[in-house]
Order: sequence, then C-alpha cells, then structure tokens
Amino acid sequence: MNKINLFVATLLMAVGLTTASAATIDIPTPNNEALDLSAAYISGTKGALKSVDGIITFDSFMNGDSAVFDLNNTVAQKYTLSFRASVKQYNAGVEMIIIDKATEKEEVRRTVMVHNNGTWGSVQKDFIEYSFITDEISTGDKQFIVIHKGPRYTLNTCDYKFIPYDPAAPGYKLNVTVNPEEAGTIEYTPGKEEFQEGDSVILYSTANNGYEFAYWSDAAGNAISTNANDTIVISGNTDLTANFNVYEPANTIPTTDETPWDMSIVYIQSSESRAKWDGDHIDYMTAGSTATYRVLNTVRQAYQINFEAVTIHETASVKFTFIDPSGRTIYNRTQALHNVDGSWSGWDTYSVTTPVLEEGVKYTLVITFQNTKGTTGNLRNISMTPATPTSIEVNETSDYEPTDAYGMIYASIDLDPEVYNSIALPFTMSISAAESEWGKLAAYQLTNVQGDSLIFESTDIILANEPMLIYAYEDFAGTKQMDGYAIEGATPGKTLGKYKYVVNLMANAAIPDSVYYIKDDAFKLMSAGEETLKTFRAYINRTKAPIDSVTGLRILPEQMKIVIDGEMITAGIQAVTTSKAAGNGNVYNLSGQLVGKAESVADLPKGIYITRGKKVIIK
Repeated sequence: MNKINLFVATLLMAVGLTTASAATIDIPTPNNEALDLSAAYISGTKGALKSVDGIITFDSFMNGDSAVFDLNNTVAQKYTLSFRASVKQYNAGVEMIIIDKATEKEEVRRTVMVHNNGTWGSVQKDFIEYSFITDEISTGDKQFIVIHKGPRYTLNTCDYKFIPYDPAAPGYKLNVTVNPEEAGTIEYTPGKEEFQEGDSVILYSTANNGYEFAYWSDAAGNAISTNANDTIVISGNTDLTANFNVYEPANTIPTTDETPWDMSIVYIQSSESRAKWDGDHIDYMTAGSTATYRVLNTVRQAYQINFEAVTIHETASVKFTFIDPSGRTIYNRTQALHNVDGSWSGWDTYSVTTPVLEEGVKYTLVITFQNTKGTTGNLRNISMTPATPTSIEVNETSDYEPTDAYGMIYASIDLDPEVYNSIALPFTMSISAAESEWGKLAAYQLTNVQGDSLIFESTDIILANEPMLIYAYEDFAGTKQMDGYAIEGATPGKTLGKYKYVVNLMANAAIPDSVYYIKDDAFKLMSAGEETLKTFRAYINRTKAPIDSVTGLRILPEQMKIVIDGEMITAGIQAVTTSKAAGNGNVYNLSGQLVGKAESVADLPKGIYITRGKKVIIK
C-alpha cells in the first residue's frame, strides 16, 4: 500500500469503515447534479451533515476534518470541480485529492483558499462558489477526498460538482496582479478559474505594512476604481491590477494637547485578522497581534510612553519595540497587564520609559500583544512625553532593583582587560559612545546555541538588559558620569531555546550550581559557590538536559565553547589592535604560512593568526 492509500485507509479506519463497504457515485452525475454528501465517510472532531435551506452541507468542519467519496465510471478528461463555502475566518481552505483505485496514483491535489465572508452559513445565500479545472482524470473508479483547512474556527461547504470541461465552450479568464508586488494581497469571489459573460466578481485588496491601496487599473493602465473592495462584471478575458502607494503617516512627538497621539494612524497585523481600530481603541488583539506606528520629531532624550489597556485574562502583556531606520531593534520592553475587575470596562493606566532616542530620526514603534492563543486585549490613549531627568547610580558592588529612570548616570563598572566579560548593562548605548567613556572595546550578542557551542555576533550597540560579551582592550574601571541616558527597568536576561542567559542582580553573590560562567575564553560548568559574581555579571543556565538514570542528575558538558563571528575562541586566543600587536616576530596563518610581521599584524585581513607563540584574532 503506498503512502496515499495508507492515508485514505487511516481516514476510513477512523470511522470504522473500509473501501469495500463504500457507497459509490457515478461521475459525471445526471444533469451535473451535486455529489450526495450523505454517501461520504466523514472523519473528524466536529464535522457533520446539516440541512441549510433544504440543501445538505458539511457543517462545522474543523481543521483536518475530512470526507471521502467513492466515484465510479469517470471518463478520461478534465473536469470543472466546483463547490460552495461559507466561513468566518481568514486563511481557510479546502484541499481536494483524487486517487485512481486501480493504480493507486494521485491524479489531482489542489487546495482552494476561501474568503472570509463573515457568516456561519446559516442560509444558502451565505455560501460563495469556488471552482477550478482539474488535470486530466483517467477512466475508472476513484476516491475523492475533501480535507477542510483552517487555523481556528469552522468551515461549511456544499454542492461539490464534477462538470466535464469543454475547452471549446466560451469561458473567460480573470488575471489580477499587485503593483508593486510586495505592497499587498488580493482575493476575489467566486474563486473560479473561468467565468461566463455577465458574472459578477467581488474584489478584495489588503495593504501590507507601509502601503495603502490606491486604485484598480485595467490592462491598458487606466484607473477604473478607487475602492479597495469592489465588484466588476465579466465581459471577456480581464486583466486587473491592484495599485498601492507607499504610506508612511507618523505621529509627531512629544504628544501634547495640540498634537495628540493619533492611534488611528496604525498598521495592524493579526494572525486571526480580527484586531482592528474601533473608533477610540485597538480592539480584539490576540496573541502575536501587532500595531505599528511611525514616530517623528524626536530630540535626544528618553521618553515616557503612557497608555491604557484592558483584558479579562490573568497573564496578558504588551511588548514595545523601537526600530531605527536601518532596521535594527534598539528597544524591547514588555509590560504585564492587570485584570482589574474581570470586565471589559476595567481599563488601567501604564507607562514605560524608552532608551534615549536620537534627534531627527524616524523610528518605527511596534506594539505586540502577548499571551496564549485565545486571549485578547484592547489598547487606547497612547501618549509619548519627555521623561523627567534624575540622577541614577549603577554600581556593580551594590544590589540592583530594575527601575525606569532617565538623566545623569553614575556608572561604576570594572571589566578585566584583554579577556571576554559576560555582562548586561541596564542602559542602551552605542559602542562609539561607550568607547568615548571607557576606551576601546568590542561587544558581541548571543544569537544562537548549537550543541555545546554558544554563537555570538559582533554588534555596534549595547542594548539595555541584554547579556553579552564585552572585550575591553584597556582597563574598564572607575566611576563614569554620563548625562542623558535611560535606565530601562525590565528584568535583564535572554532565553534561547533550552538556554537562559541569566544576569546576577546581587552584589558578591555566590554562583548557583551547574551553570556556565566564562573562564579562560569558554563558559565552564560551575559548582555552587565556586565563583563570586558582581552585580550585572551573566551566566548560562541550561533549563532542560538529559537525566542520568543512576544518579538522577542532569548530564551536562564540562564547558560550552564560544564562537564569535564564525570563529571558535579557545584559551590563548585574544582580540588585538595595532597597539597590542607591536613587537618583533613573524606572523603565520593557521596553515603555517608566513603572512607578515608582528608590527603590521593589524593590517592583515580579519581572521586567526599565530605570532610570538600565541594565537590572535584580527577583528
């Protein structure tokens, strides 16, 4: 039995039937009648037959619910395979498979996406027709399998018809394109491959982020409609283009009574396509829903974002992300929401402080709703005002309590020179700004974990609360006075799969048992108390690991290797600059070839070299 028939057999076994007992339908049906749905074997969790205005339908079919028909006496030809559907969700479809019983060959497999027409199919007028032209089907007996697809809610279908396709019969094509092609998406109903003269077709257009619908145009480029959703009447082969314009409306800050934040200037994305702007608030944000804004007129300072939110769920949150024009994320901040009184009228007020934004930069602000599937929340009354300056002490010899603040930072941080330090700072600053305070350094973000290797990549920005490796070429010590920086009061740390990059917030804390801390250019497995940590130092904790069947302890490697920009870092390898490379001696590559002198090693391409008996990295 091949994979296809094994799949069919599995469907039939699920309802306790076999192909031998199948009721059959002759194809083509008399007078092009619809298939008798009661002859199908239905498999699934909820789907059933239901009469709607006297017509039998597949009702309330969930994702994966299926029906199997046995078809007799098909004639070797193509067919127009049509059906009607009603659904109240996006991204739903119907997959149809035709298998020849004698050869077990799959002759047709096609998924037709259906449009959200906002109804549950309670009356026949709710159902919209879809069709496509099959590949040629051979003569003989077939199995016809219908599988309903959809991420959440139910799908109703009916009127499955096999109509012999006559290529000589009049039929017109509809071809719809998008300009520019990345600007949006289009749908039309009924979803046919061929139309008859006089057929009405409803067009739907959806703009992607950064675009807005402009107009429909014909094959000659003439504008025919400015309605994003419109209806046309087929009179022949038809070529249409949905044209979009770049759309970058923005809010000007700071928000004031004269220039309030306009929440309607928003691009909303939602996996279930239900989140929307609803007059005075963003309504029905589900897990992963985003609201994107553009922000203009910044000056160099931190800002306070104020907003109101409501949810009736216990663990909902929203994340604020700022992205600069290069596409780099400079800020991620999650704010937990409160279920105030268990009702949708229980709005509560929140605020978060941004990092220092630069003057005149056009930022993108993305607000993401976070929680389990099915949980929802609403947002309103966003404002963005200058943060009030204050004085803040950041000291690695004192306990740290994450708190939002902006102003003058007195930072007392000591880093060992010429080694990698694992640390998280509570403020965001560029590498160039950090070097103006502490001298030359390099920073690396943890981006992945592969086996027992920690993958780091170079970065030109130190992000607040994100643990990373910092390599200091000089002593990185003393108290630095830095004006105009923001402390971001989120709990620092980072999670990558089974690994957590944990930041210590207590002065002189004993390291926990069975975690990894950087020693000799690798993260070594530590015993409890083996190392004393300053505040802001970070270690790696593997949250899940195999368990030894005898001892009951986690099985952990003795060390985690460090890979920086694709190069493995091992004991004795250093990052160097011209000042560190001065001296006499030859320089060799790892193949033993002479490539230069030690006094000019910094002029060599990026890579690993050997000089004066040591390995060095040129960055």
